[in-house]
Amino acid sequence: MPASHPNGDGSLSVLTTLPGRPSLSAHRDDLGDWCGLDLDPALAGLAVDRAEPLSVAVRFSDGEEWHPPVSRMTGFGYAWHPDLPLLAGLAHGPGGLHPWIADCAARTVTELAEIRIAASLTTFGNAGGAPLCWLDRDRLLVLCPEIREETEAAAATEPLVYDAAGPGYVSFEPGIEALHAAAGARLFELDLTSGTGRPLLPDSLLVRHLERGTDGSVLVDHVSGLRPSTRAGTGAQRLAWAVGRLTEAGLEPLEDSAALRQPRPRPVRPSRTPRAGSVEEVVTIPTGFHDAVLTVSPPGAVDATVLWLRATSGPLRAELPGPNGFVGADSRQAVLDLPLHWPGDVTLEQLHGQLERAIGASVEHLGDRVVVGGHSFGATLALYALAHFPALAAGIAQSGCYNRTRVCGGFQYEKRPYWAVPEIYHAFSALLFADRIRRPVLIAHGLDDANPATHPDQAVEFYQGLVAAGGEARLALFPCEGHTFRYRETHDRLQEIQTAWLANVLERTPALR
Repeated sequence: MPASHPNGDGSLSVLTTLPGRPSLSAHRDDLGDWCGLDLDPALAGLAVDRAEPLSVAVRFSDGEEWHPPVSRMTGFGYAWHPDLPLLAGLAHGPGGLHPWIADCAARTVTELAEIRIAASLTTFGNAGGAPLCWLDRDRLLVLCPEIREETEAAAATEPLVYDAAGPGYVSFEPGIEALHAAAGARLFELDLTSGTGRPLLPDSLLVRHLERGTDGSVLVDHVSGLRPSTRAGTGAQRLAWAVGRLTEAGLEPLEDSAALRQPRPRPVRPSRTPRAGSVEEVVTIPTGFHDAVLTVSPPGAVDATVLWLRATSGPLRAELPGPNGFVGADSRQAVLDLPLHWPGDVTLEQLHGQLERAIGASVEHLGDRVVVGGHSFGATLALYALAHFPALAAGIAQSGCYNRTRVCGGFQYEKRPYWAVPEIYHAFSALLFADRIRRPVLIAHGLDDANPATHPDQAVEFYQGLVAAGGEARLALFPCEGHTFRYRETHDRLQEIQTAWLANVLERTPALR
């Protein structure tokens, strides 16, 4: 299904059709990195975690479609004129991004190939923020790359000296200056008649979104700095945001930023009542706090179930299949959405009680030959379950952290440092209870995982430790993949590996009940 981006009154919309997943052939080795965020020098901003569009069409109110004749459209960054049938968009060119203007009434397109546009952070979360915004009939507000002089790098002969005083989390990741250097952008007013532009602010910004307000003013959603933190985090967690109104005097901070349409996060669908005739089974499990929700697909050709665990911050429901590849193609699938109650003073006993009730009830409901799995923190929960529930047949751990003592400033919902609650860190470190895992484990990890808590070394170390403790494991490491697997070929290969591994495990796991 194509994604739709309508204009203000809904009389026009731009339809963008994208492949389901990008191909591994589109992987690039020239991307930079800032705290887990990929930086694309060709975009002068964050890289786009999706393929180029298959088609882009303007749909009119009568259903007729027109395909603007622009090669290599980006598929993001559209801006409709608030009053006229004018659409601005972006295209890839030899020098980077450049804008194009489509007059939908005349069905003509003007490409401004000499104007370089910076994506900055408008692709943040693939939410579809725009690096351009209409000011009037002949003027656009655009983001342009900051021009910097090339300087020769000094020889690395000096020692690196650091000082720190705790408590706090020491990180050797680059500061905000490095992100500014790669993705900082200047706000320019572009005159479409003359093709000239003028800067509106003296300094560059890290911009997530530009939008024209209802009063005609321009709102700028941008980075205001770094969040104070005592623990490691990805770039998404470290950035603080602010909204300002563009004026002649500069950028005026807004007290209330509700007027700006914030970029949409990837949706998490709430719990719902299944439709009449639905083939899914939904089971509610009390945990003593929030209810867990178990969603079960119909039985498959193989007499087994893959139970996918996912921690949530509230009573939400996951979708089938699992989030990181089709798991167990011929088996029944189940997803347990587990909303953990994890206050600042939680004890291990309270956490174990919630997990024991939710996972225990799920295993009891599903019966024999249940393989438990999860992604990221879900992988930790899957291995925790494997160590505490002997009835489970095997485990699948994707992109997990298996030694929490290496991230001693906090993890997931736990904000206390290791020394305050070592028992909780140990309880959720699979490497430290590897001797209690007596079922086969499939470990899958991306070799380019830049999440500070889930470096690929975590997977290798756990694999070694599990085997040293007498366990059985298969380790699958995927080149060019990060914390969440992106490429079509990876998902295909992951399905093959998981299906073959699952068949081998189940061959040795007879039904007991």
